[in-house]
Amino acid sequence: FFKRRGINVVDTYSNLAGNCTESEIAEILVPVIEQYNSADYRSVTVWYNKFISALQSEQTQAQLLPIVSPSQASESDDETQGQASGQSDFFYEPSKTAVLTALCTQYISYLLYAAIKDSYAAEEGARMAAMDSASENAKDVILDLTLLYNRQRQAAITTELTEIVAGAASLN
Repeated sequence: FFKRRGINVVDTYSNLAGNCTESEIAEILVPVIEQYNSADYRSVTVWYNKFISALQSEQTQAQLLPIVSPSQASESDDETQGQASGQSDFFYEPSKTAVLTALCTQYISYLLYAAIKDSYAAEEGARMAAMDSASENAKDVILDLTLLYNRQRQAAITTELTEIVAGAASLN
């Protein structure tokens, strides 16, 4: 899929499923963030199956880096633009950079964690639908085989009765 579209896949992670931990997510994100900060990557995107319902999911992409702020998403909000330009009445401890770095890292971790959980839910929904379909198909096969068995048994009984009646008629 990615090769045909000319997208460079640097690494893949599988089997994260339902029990991924914060340390596993950090193990994935720390090198990615470092390489993004060193300008090795222009952007970081995660592709996953978005859970819609037990019977439906869709492939979705989410941009992890660079983080898109609300002011970049909608330029119409003047109040948000004022804060984005650096005007604020807040004091940051230990420093603005340290606080924002920690918050951004947690936000990216949350986005990745949500994508993993969403993908896991979609996988479980697909499994549930497949098992339901297999059970229904098995019931149909059992019904068809039972009907076939009963027809063959009835034909055998009819043949035996015909032979008995023919034998009795020949004795008379």
